Amino acid sequence: MGTLRTIVENVVGKERPYGKVELFLGEYMDAHGFSRNGLAKRTGLDYKTVDRYYQNKNVERVDLSLLAKFCYSMNCELSDILRYLPPEND
Repeated sequence: MGTLRTIVENVVGKERPYGKVELFLGEYMDAHGFSRNGLAKRTGLDYKTVDRYYQNKNVERVDLSLLAKFCYSMNCELSDILRYLPPEND
């Protein structure tokens, strides 16, 4: 049972052996003068949706069409708002 627990902790917990992908939408918006309300209007999305991605709150799965809307509306690259972070223990 200990092995299964370790596997679950590695996958579900903070420690992931393969790293993680993080959203940096809020940082990009702040650095380039975009407001959440303005981006919501430009993309046609609800403010709550933009705010959730802005805060990177409860974003486990991303909608590719939303990412495309963000990039199109802010004239940025996907790599400006989304990054792969390797595991810390390497």
